[in-house]
Amino acid sequence: MENDTAVAKKRKARGFEFGRRRKGRIREWLIEKFILLNATVAISAIILIFIFVGKEALPVLTSAECKEEANLSEFFLPHRYTPDNPPDFIWQPVSERPKYSIIPLIVGTLKATFVAMLFAAPLAIAAAIFTSEFAPSWLKEIIKPIIELLAGIPSVVLGFFALIVLASIIHSVFHFTFRLNAINAGIALGLAVIPIIYTVSEDALNAVPRQYREASLALGA
Repeated sequence: MENDTAVAKKRKARGFEFGRRRKGRIREWLIEKFILLNATVAISAIILIFIFVGKEALPVLTSAECKEEANLSEFFLPHRYTPDNPPDFIWQPVSERPKYSIIPLIVGTLKATFVAMLFAAPLAIAAAIFTSEFAPSWLKEIIKPIIELLAGIPSVVLGFFALIVLASIIHSVFHFTFRLNAINAGIALGLAVIPIIYTVSEDALNAVPRQYREASLALGA
């Protein structure tokens, strides 16, 4: 009788364990499918954006009407827009005769990037070296969060600051012809990338093994 009771309890326990495992597998399957659904929706949204942009831009290459105003040669080669002026690269899509040369956009991007790196890299790397090698712990705990908080500032806010405040300061100091220029854009872009350069540089410095530091000190570095 006792053996029958023990066997019944074991069977009941096994059944309970099997049911719990089955519920766990069902829950795991549902979570897996939910994550897959989220990933599929995100990827599909990105693909649809590319399809929409490509569909809207395709007439530039296929429509005869669009080719009169925008074509590949006008994108990359200089054009004479008026008889009095020499051929030139101009991006002015809202003029009476739209001008769609893409070269000014590329050159402007390169200039702004160069100014941003020239402004941001020395500051960020110097700050990373200071906090990693020289700053006491209490000061490091203050400086690091402040710099990393810059990464949370929206790009719209940085652009507004550059347009309203920074452009006026640069114009009054250097007396440029235009308030909006590569230096203004480069400094604003540099403010956005300082936290990234700082974080990467500090992580790289902290990842140097201790024996390498001691060996460099022994060699007089």
